[in-house]
Amino acid sequence: MKYRFYSPVQGIIDYDFNKDMDYDSYFDEDAMEELGEVDFDFLTAEDLTAYQEEINQAIRKEWDYETDEDMGLMHYFAYGSRETQKDLLKKVTAAYPRVETVGDKAYGVMVCDIEKPLTDQEIKILKDYFNGQYSDGWGEGFSQRGIETSYGVLYLDFWSDDFYIETEDELKNRLESKQDNEMQFEM
Repeated sequence: MKYRFYSPVQGIIDYDFNKDMDYDSYFDEDAMEELGEVDFDFLTAEDLTAYQEEINQAIRKEWDYETDEDMGLMHYFAYGSRETQKDLLKKVTAAYPRVETVGDKAYGVMVCDIEKPLTDQEIKILKDYFNGQYSDGWGEGFSQRGIETSYGVLYLDFWSDDFYIETEDELKNRLESKQDNEMQFEM
């Protein structure tokens, strides 16, 4: 079975094809001063839908399936403070990030292979783990490697300014609620 966790993403595209940058450099005045004038744009979740294929190709290239034993980010789950939670690995056998379009926005999606349904507590543990992977782990490293597109080098940040992480059901409920609220205002 598959289980998905969704979170917002944001990006930057550098039209000058600077490959020696990373996402955070575009907010660093010293780094930008060294480069002089750089032609780049901030990309919203709506903008990023156009780059979904290139992003997912770059993500797939990140994985060494032999080294991670076909587990993706779950390969690192039981290290350190999570040692006591390693039983969760019997239920969640793999977790790989990707980008998917929902409606008109791109989302970061952690796709998990699960053997049995997850409890609310296990979902909370996984959200916390993926949150850390996006901010300080895998996602931080990924945002430092540019993705070459035909328009420039794209830097994708899984740790967006308005970061949250939600299950597929939570996403659906939020979007339905938003749609209901919009319909009420239109009446």
